[in-house]
Amino acid sequence: MFRKFASYYLRNTYYFDVHPPLAKLMFAAVGNAYGYNGSFLFDSIGDKYEKHPDVPYIAMRTMVILKIQLLHNFIAGYTGNTDCSTHFPDSL
Repeated sequence: MFRKFASYYLRNTYYFDVHPPLAKLMFAAVGNAYGYNGSFLFDSIGDKYEKHPDVPYIAMRTMVILKIQLLHNFIAGYTGNTDCSTHFPDSL
């Protein structure tokens, strides 16, 4: 869902959404870094990305995985659970 709004950001199109824009801006930043111009709108779940080779969906999904992994390590380190925070592959 956020990738659709990221496409709007990259095309400079106005839209209204009640949620804060941080995640959408992060998707837009990754798309912009990989040369994505916002042409694919992610209208429905199950759309085929193969028809649009300019969509960096692997980079966008990797960004989500890295955010989750970093958040996991931060929470584990903050709570003092060093067993989980020191095992990088286990948090993936």
